[in-house]
Amino acid sequence: MATNPYITKGYRPEQNLYEDIVIESLQFYGQDVYYLPREIITQDQIFADEVESRFSEAYKVEMYIENIEGFDGEGDLFTKFGVEIRDQATFIVARKRWKNLIGAYLEENNFRPREGDIIYLPLSNSMFQIMKVETEAPFYQLNQLPTFRLRCELFEYNDEEFQTMVDEIDDVVSEGAYQYALTMFTADSARASATATINDQGEITGINLVSAGSGYITAPEITVSRPEFGVARFGGNSLNCLIGRGKEGQYSDSGAGYSEFFFFPTIFPDSNQQDALFISGGGVDSGGYVWGITDSGQIGYASVVSGMGGLQRLDSAPVLYGEWNHLLVGNIGTQKYAYLNGDKVYSDSGSGLPTVKGTYTIGVPAAGERGETNWGAFRGYIDEFRSVLTDSSEIASRYDGDSNNLIVPNAEFTEDSSTALLLHFNGQTAQLAAVIDSDTGVISSITIADSGEFYADPPEIAIERSFTQDNFIIDEYVSQDNGEYVIKGKILGWSDSDYVMKLAHVGSLDGEFHTFTTTAPVVGQTSRVRAVPKLVGDIQNIQVNSANTVYDNFEQDFLDFSETNPFGDVS
Repeated sequence: MATNPYITKGYRPEQNLYEDIVIESLQFYGQDVYYLPREIITQDQIFADEVESRFSEAYKVEMYIENIEGFDGEGDLFTKFGVEIRDQATFIVARKRWKNLIGAYLEENNFRPREGDIIYLPLSNSMFQIMKVETEAPFYQLNQLPTFRLRCELFEYNDEEFQTMVDEIDDVVSEGAYQYALTMFTADSARASATATINDQGEITGINLVSAGSGYITAPEITVSRPEFGVARFGGNSLNCLIGRGKEGQYSDSGAGYSEFFFFPTIFPDSNQQDALFISGGGVDSGGYVWGITDSGQIGYASVVSGMGGLQRLDSAPVLYGEWNHLLVGNIGTQKYAYLNGDKVYSDSGSGLPTVKGTYTIGVPAAGERGETNWGAFRGYIDEFRSVLTDSSEIASRYDGDSNNLIVPNAEFTEDSSTALLLHFNGQTAQLAAVIDSDTGVISSITIADSGEFYADPPEIAIERSFTQDNFIIDEYVSQDNGEYVIKGKILGWSDSDYVMKLAHVGSLDGEFHTFTTTAPVVGQTSRVRAVPKLVGDIQNIQVNSANTVYDNFEQDFLDFSETNPFGDVS
């Protein structure tokens, strides 16, 4: 019998009608699925295999599942090596719907679906990879090919990246991705720390690196606390002689002038002892004189040169114990004088006694065997020390009515043209510099740029953090630059309580296998937050041979104890 004469198989309107019927049938009997085109990022040029790929788009389209009694294939394979699921399925999609919904948006794949792409079936929450596209079945009905037949196998996840914006699809990453778990240092725990040692002059002489820190890219700023003694005449600090501090130096010579300062005794000399406050007018061999406190609590002086006489006690009012005192000694030509708390306690016009000249020594260094006198170390505080080189008009301007009474300063000394030396003893803060080991991201050493002075105790050293503690953003990418390679990954989870980061899609930009290290910071590409790993681990959430089905999700279906015990109740 001949074919129906009323049907012209190449007639376009009849082909369109047939195609519309096919589409309607697929929409009636089919399932809504998502088509995920594979994007190849890197490819092995020798074997033509994709080394790295991702899925960033999902197109919804109806497809008919040709399998009527369940998925084909070998099914679930239980072996001593694990479980393998070898499900297969055949999907049928209308060419017209493919072109309108998918192909039109994929210029390079406009002609047909492509092997290697994925079909996500929400019905079973499964992903199938297209293994073969049949383009001629059914074979030229009405002289046309209205459908694609897609032969698929259950997709085995291989750490591909999913960013389709469809949550149920992208969740496959958290369920099946090979993950890294990075336990981060907190900003404080990654911070380096150090302590200092000082000498008797309150200068830093050494640095002990307690912790080298972690994650340093550049040398951090180091802050050293300023000297703090706790006692001062006009604010700031003072020279603490009680714990062994002193000051020595030199200023220009002059034939006239005076030195003055404040001192605060905390312990008086023992019987037959005397404590040295300062040496003025020269060193041990140049005719200088030591001024100090005698065991009677008065001012005394003695030459530093043997044969020039021993201790000379001044008949003066006693030094105030536990209070600030002011002492001024000077000379105008051969006229020498000394004032204690504004009262003149010494005046001599004889030769010698060069009170203002050459060098000075303050505090502990002034103690010891000086000439014919043995001086102990002054125990207390010294503040506002200055030496003035001028004529008699400078001291005369401070007389209180007559030359026997002197006005004691009630504010910090200031510089002027006559001041040759001025020490507020506010202390000089030390300056330190860090040296970074670029390979390990730690501080290898700390150098002393300025040792500072007048530290009563070793100063506190604060080293800048290697990063500022903040929170990363879920789904952002992070990278770690290890010099020879850069490794990156996508954040799946971040805990700001225990500082643990979970990453997937981890890979290096050079295409070789690398891992994260504990020497370089991890940087968020969106948040720009930095943190340093202290522990690098991995997490494998999917069973190696279970394709894209995680059996833990279904274990409750095997035995259900929620209502009754299937093995019988125990009474």
